Amino acid sequence: MRIRATQEMSVCADAFVEELPQTSGSSGSGYVKGRTITHGSLKRGLWKVSWPIFVTALCLSTVDLVHVQCAGTLEGNAQAMIGVCDQLMMICLIVITSFANAGAALVSKAFGAGNSKAVASMNNKMLGLLVASAVVMLLTVLVLSKVLLTKFSGCVDNCDYTIGEGQKYLNIVVFALVPYAFVASVNSTFIGIGNARVQLITLSLMTIVDMAMNYLLVIKGWPIKGMGISGIATASITAYSVATLAAIFMWWRSDIFAKGKQDRGSKSTGSEFFRPLLRSGVPAAMQDVAWCSSTFVLFYILSLLKHPAEAVAAWTIGQRLEAFALLPLSAMSMAVMVAVGQNVGSSRLERAWKAAWGVAALGVGLLFAAAIALFFLAESLARGATTDETTRIALVSYLQIAAFALPFAALEAVLSGALQALNDCKVPMLISLFCNWVVGLGLTYAFAVSLGHGSSGAWLAAAISTTIIGIAITLRFLTKSEWRGFSPLAGRLAKHVEPVPSKREAAGLSPISDNFSTADAADTEAACNEEHVSRGKKAVEIELPKDI
Repeated sequence: MRIRATQEMSVCADAFVEELPQTSGSSGSGYVKGRTITHGSLKRGLWKVSWPIFVTALCLSTVDLVHVQCAGTLEGNAQAMIGVCDQLMMICLIVITSFANAGAALVSKAFGAGNSKAVASMNNKMLGLLVASAVVMLLTVLVLSKVLLTKFSGCVDNCDYTIGEGQKYLNIVVFALVPYAFVASVNSTFIGIGNARVQLITLSLMTIVDMAMNYLLVIKGWPIKGMGISGIATASITAYSVATLAAIFMWWRSDIFAKGKQDRGSKSTGSEFFRPLLRSGVPAAMQDVAWCSSTFVLFYILSLLKHPAEAVAAWTIGQRLEAFALLPLSAMSMAVMVAVGQNVGSSRLERAWKAAWGVAALGVGLLFAAAIALFFLAESLARGATTDETTRIALVSYLQIAAFALPFAALEAVLSGALQALNDCKVPMLISLFCNWVVGLGLTYAFAVSLGHGSSGAWLAAAISTTIIGIAITLRFLTKSEWRGFSPLAGRLAKHVEPVPSKREAAGLSPISDNFSTADAADTEAACNEEHVSRGKKAVEIELPKDI
């Protein structure tokens, strides 16, 4: 019960670039319309950051729903196999997306410094790294596909045919990793310079092509009949290939490509870029990979039930239907990360606090309404998603139980973004690991197998795990020392950590609030332009490479 990682190809650099000077050499890159995150209307700034992510998430969730609907028209255990195969793919996509997002942050710093040569150099190196990683993961999946599918498919009868179908699907769709890596790299570079339109164009185009190809190949059987599950895989790789062509075209027309040709002749090793990229990308990937990999243990537990394939199919469909309820959260999480990070960095703690809790309250409200709708529409949604009666019953149970945990999923997503802005990634990762692997899987086995509640027991365990994560993340956020004076729990769990006064406070100036006067502007700029806020002893700051 999480926001899918592929929906998080962030545009966080949009807000960052708003505060940076326009570079004359960057054609069509970025827009500077005021400091809307740290000044002026906070709602406007949050909206400007979040809407491109929301559109991207909508595109990807629409594709997922189309895959569910098409798989539901096929015979056998197509939905269950797609669920297992997509989890394998998800791990690969998480790695690519995490590094792409880290690259966007570095590019935004280079662009803000007016270093267009560094932007082009970073693009080339990120492109090489992501495509090479995609090729390695592609070959690994091809080698291990049969072993993994045999272990986690939940198949109990006609297994040779079922696993064979899964292999056909996986052996085609895995080739989408290479175009996906290219699209992610180009999108991240343009996002870093403040141009989110490239991502919107490429992923919207991918969505249109994928939907059209699924309709023709799977529903209509044209131009080749009987492609079945392979048709869905073919649609995916075709869609991302078309998106890659669009990305290549826009990259080729930009100054990034022209300046990048000069970098390709240089002798730079790129270590100054790769080190900060790895330091930022690896922790982010680990948290989502931990969740994603735990689902394979879930599949194993579901394979012990009376109707394992139907249970896996219900989980697959339920996750994708639930993703529509979770759509706003990816945008809210990224908007909060940007707002909290920039406002804490400029000592506007009250504004950061208001941003975090304002968005958290909105997220909980939206997800509470979505939970009510999901609970009462579960029967209708299940009938439209599958024709198998056993799968339908399990799916209704999934949707109704999952609905109770949606508000806590909102707290997890939004406040995790705020903690990430404070460079607090280790504790949320440990919370996620413990709750998913120990609490979630432990309760799943106990409820579903030991106590004999079947798939409903597994869904209940997942809901409990999500609830605990939401509460734990909230407590972690409330006890951060940055919120002294705002949260009644601030510093309670970290009394030994003395708050480090900001340069503004050291200069004898009062903390900045939302209502500071014009007369304070000069003092504010002098004290805060080079502000550094302590974010923990083990915080790792990403720095712009000195020489690329």
